[in-house]
Amino acid sequence: MRRVTADNLYQFDQRCRVGAIHSAACLGSRERLSINFLPNAVNYPATCIQSILAAAREHDFSVENIIFEVTEGERVQDRSHLVRIIRAYDKLGFRTAIDDFSAG
Repeated sequence: MRRVTADNLYQFDQRCRVGAIHSAACLGSRERLSINFLPNAVNYPATCIQSILAAAREHDFSVENIIFEVTEGERVQDRSHLVRIIRAYDKLGFRTAIDDFSAG
C-alpha cells in the first residue's frame, strides 16, 4: 500500500478530485458534488484545476455543480494562499465551502 506523503500529496489530491467527478457521472448524478481538497496541496490553482475541467467536460458534468470544500483535517499554512485558491476557483465558476467549520 502506498502512503500519502509530502512528495505525492498533489497527485493524491488530483486523483481524488477527478475520481469523484468520474464516480458521480457513472452514477448518473447531476446534483451538486462536494469535493474536499487539501489547500496545502494546491501550488497553482489555475494549473491544478485543469484536470478537473477536463474531467467535467469528459463526463458532461457542470462545473456550476461542483463545490470544493476546504478540508478541516489540514492546518492551512498560508491563509493568503487559500484566499487566492478560492478566488481562482470562483472565477472559473466553481463554488467553495469550508468543510465542518471549526471542527478541526
